[in-house]
Amino acid sequence: MHQCILVPLDGSELAECVLPHLRALIRPGQTRAHLLSVLTTGLGDRTVALLTTYPPGLQLSATATARARVELRAYLQGVAARVREWGATVRYEVREGNPAEEILQYAEEEGVDLILMSTHGLSGFSRWVYGSVADRVLRGAPCPVLLVRPQPPEGE
Repeated sequence: MHQCILVPLDGSELAECVLPHLRALIRPGQTRAHLLSVLTTGLGDRTVALLTTYPPGLQLSATATARARVELRAYLQGVAARVREWGATVRYEVREGNPAEEILQYAEEEGVDLILMSTHGLSGFSRWVYGSVADRVLRGAPCPVLLVRPQPPEGE
């Protein structure tokens, strides 16, 4: 039985396909669920900063990041409320950085005993360009990882 489960979420329906699996794993009063979102810092922020002058560019980037952080926290708060109804104790956090690295670091820090996440189903060129967060987590995790492949909607 897994008592401490880490669920990385990015706000997408694909990532949320893990929630029914989380619900099935919860043992009311015993399970601690950790919801984690990672703001990716990268080319987008640098491009915005470079296209504007130094102080305004820096401010614009910081403002966009702050807004995204607030939106992700509100999103996680809503998911946390649902998970609490299922009987789990819930913590949630928003971090910035490389998603795979942040997920692995969080798992180590919190001593989670299962990471439950979606694969997002990327393949071919998209996977090559964006990399596979799930693959990196699977290879570096300090605990078991349950990967859920999103199912296409009926009729596709």
